[in-house]
Amino acid sequence: MKNRSPSSKSSGVGARGFTLIEVLAAMVLIAIVLPVAMKGISLAARAASIAKHRTVAAQLGSSKLQEIVATGQWESSSNLAGDFSLEGPEYQDYTWTAQVQQWNQRGVNQQDIQPQTLSELDLKVIWKSRGQEQFLTFSTLVYSNAPQGPGAQPATNTNPKRGPSMGNVTGGT
Repeated sequence: MKNRSPSSKSSGVGARGFTLIEVLAAMVLIAIVLPVAMKGISLAARAASIAKHRTVAAQLGSSKLQEIVATGQWESSSNLAGDFSLEGPEYQDYTWTAQVQQWNQRGVNQQDIQPQTLSELDLKVIWKSRGQEQFLTFSTLVYSNAPQGPGAQPATNTNPKRGPSMGNVTGGT
């Protein structure tokens, strides 16, 4: 048996490598796939940014709308505005405006109902994204004046205690 060293192989027999056509085909494939992949990554990053801004705006807007209703700020002015800088430095790019307008139910003739008791409160959260103004609008209905009529009166209970010993509840047989 003859001993062969690894370096004694013939250069044409058993040598493996890429041909010029294989290398060119791989480069063409990369040239086609890479821009498409980068476009997909760019679109995904943009969608993530939009989703983040909308989520933050939804949280801020919901909180501000609840605050305006709970404190009654909407009654003192028909147009309110501000920003969210007090919430933290990361929210300084978000602003809000709110306005109150008369609410009319569609399909109902105004002469058929009693004087308007509901107003629509619209709150718009605004921010800039990629140089364009974006916004989300939140709406709710609020009483613009005290409800009227017999159903609007609070219920009064003259005998708040109940039970068999009070004589107002009887046992079953």
